[in-house]
Amino acid sequence: MEKLTIKIRKKLGIHIAILGSESTGKSLLAQQLAAYFSAAFIPEFAREHPEHLLADYTSDDVSDIAQKQWMSVKQSNAELLFEDTEQINVKIWMEEVFGFADPKILDRIENDSPDFYLLTLPDIPWIPDPLRVNPGKREYLFELYKAELLIRRIPFALISGYGNERLKNAIIAVEDYLKRQ
Repeated sequence: MEKLTIKIRKKLGIHIAILGSESTGKSLLAQQLAAYFSAAFIPEFAREHPEHLLADYTSDDVSDIAQKQWMSVKQSNAELLFEDTEQINVKIWMEEVFGFADPKILDRIENDSPDFYLLTLPDIPWIPDPLRVNPGKREYLFELYKAELLIRRIPFALISGYGNERLKNAIIAVEDYLKRQ
């Protein structure tokens, strides 16, 4: 695929988040997109620091993870940034596990969301991993993420496909978004 040269808008930067159910390729996709666009990459804090999830975790632990994820983004001054997972993911996770979401997370979503989301469909095989616990809830959680984006009127693109097709679809979605900026 030929690389398209995109002129980044002049604000601090463009923040694109990859959102989706477990085992839908978010981490790999975020890394691939950052490499393709020569952009910054913010990994999922919980995946980079799994000691937070090895024992029984509390809502305070999840709030702490969300805070550290958000701070990683805030410390970046990149023109283009791809984030693996983000505050909407944590909000829905907290609601599913604890029945509520931390008001600070809700405030970040309301006032400091990424500019654009790539919502990954659960159309690829489940791959077991110690941090993954919901193989039977991927479609359900996908619908919750989609509803959240629609309710908040946050721009997003659905990303489907397997392997290179998934990456190609994500690149096209990002290029289309960047052209509109």
